[in-house]
Amino acid sequence: MYPGMVQKIFLVNPPKLVSALWGLVKRFLNDKNCNLVEIVGNNKELLQYLPKSFVPKEFGGDFVNSVPPGDESGMSQRRKITADDHLRSYEVYRKKGIPRAKPNHQDIATKSAFTYVVDVPSGHVLLWDFSANHEVDFMIYVDGNKRELVYPRLRLISTKLPEEGCIENLPPNQYTFEFYNGSNFFNLKLDYSISVAPV
Repeated sequence: MYPGMVQKIFLVNPPKLVSALWGLVKRFLNDKNCNLVEIVGNNKELLQYLPKSFVPKEFGGDFVNSVPPGDESGMSQRRKITADDHLRSYEVYRKKGIPRAKPNHQDIATKSAFTYVVDVPSGHVLLWDFSANHEVDFMIYVDGNKRELVYPRLRLISTKLPEEGCIENLPPNQYTFEFYNGSNFFNLKLDYSISVAPV
């Protein structure tokens, strides 16, 4: 989360030490930043700032967390993270039952782009994965002249885990994958695999 996106931070029933430290710290902050933090002494005060549907049941609201592991209190339950919770590489291919295509390698010079065009016939799915040695701007578009985005332009870091994805129900057309190296100093080393498979 970017600091500029924060609208309000609520500290509910904090220890007295936190309140004392906040009293000291806020003297060094400007009014705008001070107004972002609200220390709430009890649950009823929280309802003055937020709609009841946003406040967890435990704090007097109506919100119940329906995403596991959650419970009636509206809070996420703490539990030990297991190996089943870890994201595994190339999961997109396993879910579709499609073998991963042989990966390709491409070096991209500074402030340069590499494009890869693929034909997608009717009733086919588009799958991809890639990893790069530093930041890469990635997007997928159709129609080379208008560059109508099918997948938004994102700046990604995929040094540890490959970035992967799948788009279904695409109209038959030529789709362009674009990888852009925005670095002023370093070449980009890209390993990628792109597949088109019947649904």
